[in-house]
Amino acid sequence: MLQDITHPYTRVESFVYDKMMAPAVASVAEQRAGPLINAVPENGAILDVGCGGGQMICVIKKLRPDLRAWGIDLSKQQVIRARKRTKSLGDAVDIKEGSALQMPYDSGCFDLVVSIASIKHWPDRARGLRECVRVLKPGGRLFVSEVDKEFDRAAGMEFVGNWRIPFFLRPVALRFFTRYVADPSLGLDEAKMLAAQLPATEATASKTDGLPVWEIRVTK
Repeated sequence: MLQDITHPYTRVESFVYDKMMAPAVASVAEQRAGPLINAVPENGAILDVGCGGGQMICVIKKLRPDLRAWGIDLSKQQVIRARKRTKSLGDAVDIKEGSALQMPYDSGCFDLVVSIASIKHWPDRARGLRECVRVLKPGGRLFVSEVDKEFDRAAGMEFVGNWRIPFFLRPVALRFFTRYVADPSLGLDEAKMLAAQLPATEATASKTDGLPVWEIRVTK
């Protein structure tokens, strides 16, 4: 977070994100992606791109224990955390260290691909999104959620209010969020441009009401 945005998280950065920010991110992701997860066919397959410490995979398995879940992340430290966090879920979960730009999966593998707060870290965002579409089954769906570079301050303050930090640190957290998370991210216009370039039946990008994020939704 404090270095080149495209570099994998270090041990310290993985710890900070995992303990302070990730629970809030996972909560938002559950609200927004939950209906898509619940719509996946029985015993279907979901991929979490940029899975971090595995919080979203735990959400997937909580909502739909029948589903198989895969995760991939560029950070070795995050993969270690994700494997530890999901160990009790058994063989229905598989987590790999790897790049969103060249994923080690066959085309047409997954019913749903999700990517939460990861695309800002990809050196080539268009290529990463094409990879996400490539691994989808025909008719499969892609859900991408990311911090809006031009977020509303009130929405940002509400979001950092859900971090695991003391109340009096929230203004500091908002400044941190703005400089190190939002500023290196993408705005809605760029998200719309990326969505329009995808080889898909339907692809849209829109802001998320009340949250400092935008979403890309794709049907292959």
